[in-house]
Amino acid sequence: MKENRLDRLQALPRQPREVWQGGLVRMPTWVTDEWKEPARPWGGVWVSLTSRRLHIGDMVHPLQRAPGQVVDAFVQCALDAKPLAYLPGRVEVCGPEVAEVVRQALSPLGIEVVARERLAGIENLLQELEKDLGKGLVIPGVLEPPGMTVERVASFAEAARLFYEATPWRHLSNEDLLRIEAPAGPPDLRHALVMGSGGDEFGLLFFGPASFYERILDKENAQDDFERETLCNVYFGPITEMPLADSALFEDHHLPVAGPQAFPWVARTVPDRRIRRPAPRALAHVEAVLRALAATTETELDQGRWTRIVSTAEGALPVTLTLPALVDPPEVHTRSPRPLMDRRAMERTMAEVQRFLRGRLSESIEEINAEVAREFGNRRIDEIPSTASTPLEKAQDLCFEAFEARGRRQVLLARQALETCPDCADAYVILAERTGDPEEAMRLYGEGVTAGERALGPARFTESDAPFWSDMVTRPFMRALQGLAETCAHMGRNDEAVGHYQRLLRLNPNDNQGVRELLAGVLLRTRRHDELRALIDQYPSELEATLLYADALLRFRTEGDSAGSRKALRAAVKANPHIPRILLKKLPVGTLPSSYSLGSREEAMSVASDLEGTWAETPGALDWLKEHSAPSHAPKGKRRRIPGTPRVSPAQ
Repeated sequence: MKENRLDRLQALPRQPREVWQGGLVRMPTWVTDEWKEPARPWGGVWVSLTSRRLHIGDMVHPLQRAPGQVVDAFVQCALDAKPLAYLPGRVEVCGPEVAEVVRQALSPLGIEVVARERLAGIENLLQELEKDLGKGLVIPGVLEPPGMTVERVASFAEAARLFYEATPWRHLSNEDLLRIEAPAGPPDLRHALVMGSGGDEFGLLFFGPASFYERILDKENAQDDFERETLCNVYFGPITEMPLADSALFEDHHLPVAGPQAFPWVARTVPDRRIRRPAPRALAHVEAVLRALAATTETELDQGRWTRIVSTAEGALPVTLTLPALVDPPEVHTRSPRPLMDRRAMERTMAEVQRFLRGRLSESIEEINAEVAREFGNRRIDEIPSTASTPLEKAQDLCFEAFEARGRRQVLLARQALETCPDCADAYVILAERTGDPEEAMRLYGEGVTAGERALGPARFTESDAPFWSDMVTRPFMRALQGLAETCAHMGRNDEAVGHYQRLLRLNPNDNQGVRELLAGVLLRTRRHDELRALIDQYPSELEATLLYADALLRFRTEGDSAGSRKALRAAVKANPHIPRILLKKLPVGTLPSSYSLGSREEAMSVASDLEGTWAETPGALDWLKEHSAPSHAPKGKRRRIPGTPRVSPAQ
């Protein structure tokens, strides 16, 4: 200890009954800005067991931590005491290295130094700090359950790494119910869903009864069901999102992870919403399922039931998994209603009507309507027998069935459709929608476009009055072309995306698919202003918020703060007054809604997701928006976004 500090300490009065505990500790917080990688800082900490007085010394990067920090913090604690500086009669420290450094530093002061295996005072302090920083929530560490060991956690971590690297969400979605037939685990670990097909949250959700799956899948808002059920979740994310005790365990023991965004942790939530950690045998059960899914092939998935023998913390275990929808596919009439029916499935009735009308052009409209009413009136889709006669029609019927199906069964039906007829464009669309790889999606959509062109024949594309979209047989091709355009735009291949969107509008000027809004966003991003102006002029509307805000931004780019640009902005704000608040970051975009009303905040979220980048990158645009975007009354109306058809035009 430096001589001047020692002299100051020796001059302090001593309180013989005072006991301080001190140590070098990892702080219950993360530093994410100052250092190259997120890290929890270390600092010297002292707490009085008598007065509850505490002091936290200077915090440093983990690589800079040293026992001397404990001594520095002791000096600061002693000299900074209010109202009177003093010395304790005894100190207790943890760790032989820290104890030796503290003894050497405090020996001239005659203070007794005692080494302890644990320091309850400091542990309580850290728990209080963690609770404060976590706003009252402290998640227990994975080692807390009796019998849990570092070795068991390491085995789970390795299983989680294998699971994450296998990316099972490429083949299974959260609509694929998994039944765990063996081993027999706890009641709340009998079924599971693989999470991650949406590209946001990756993991594995365990639950007990299969009825829970039906309840959450058939509701747009299933939060109440989640709160009433006992669940077990395997989460993946950055180390900063782990429970602090878990992150320390992974750092100290160098446990395996798949990457910086793939640190795993597992927790059980019970109906009282408390978070608990699984017991050793339950964790081994979770580990076994992770390992089995990591080793599963697509062929095994398509069989519907398979068994894998895996090595776990409790030895080798046979794991038998089942996809009930494949082992015992539900019939159409027994399927549960879905919150948003896939609009494409409804086209089967229209296709049957179109086939029924072949050769009846000589009849009057009244006669045809009467016959259609007798044949199809008051009949459910599943009650109408198929009249498909060609391979393409039979393949399309399989796609209609796939649109109503869930999860992996959609893939099997799409593949069966391609075996029936390789010219079935919708089969490629289904496979593209199911893949999580943009490159693979673009390939599949491209094959769908080519298949649709073969099915329709070159003459259909040369006829100036060809009824695209109104003719049911053209829709699979149009869906494939839209999927290709959107994927190109997502991958930054803007010129290709523009070409595909413009082709869609040439084939179907009514734009039943709503691609003009998507095209407007690409044209703004690529500053193709003349083409954007032509698009806006082609589709004038007082209700379409995307085009109205695109028009306002285009005028600001070309005219600046003019009467014309302000008038365009007023029209846009009138259509939806919520969009400026999102663009100006006063409201988060959030998760895009599945449906929305005109003028609603949900519509604003969808529009802002397309246009916020173009407003932000235009110099002065956001300041101009803030100055001139006083909200006005929004119109009423309904629009819906349906799975499989990303945008739906009001004209549809």
